[in-house]
Amino acid sequence: MTMLIEPNEVARRLLLNLAFTLVEVVEEDQMRLYINEMVNIVRVFLMDPFGEIQEEACKLCSEFCSKFKELLYHFTIILSRAILLPLVSKKSSIKIAAL
Repeated sequence: MTMLIEPNEVARRLLLNLAFTLVEVVEEDQMRLYINEMVNIVRVFLMDPFGEIQEEACKLCSEFCSKFKELLYHFTIILSRAILLPLVSKKSSIKIAAL
C-alpha cells in the first residue's frame, strides 16, 4: 500500500459521506461523464486501512453498483479486486458488509 494522501480518519470519513451524497443525488446521465473517477473513489475507500471506513465504503459500493449498474459493465473487475480487501479482513463486521 502507498502512503495515504489524507492521514486523518475523520477527514476521510467526511469525504466518504460526500461521495455517498453524490451517489444519492446524481442521476445516471450526469454520472456517465464521471463514472471512471467515481469508480476510482469507491475503490480507494474500499482499500482504506481504517476498518470503519471500509465498512461504510462497502455500503457505498453497494448503493453505487445498484444505482448505476448499467454504467459499470467495464468496471466489474476493478471493483471486484477492490472489494477483496474487505472480504479478507479480520473483523467480521467488515466481512459481512463486503458480502
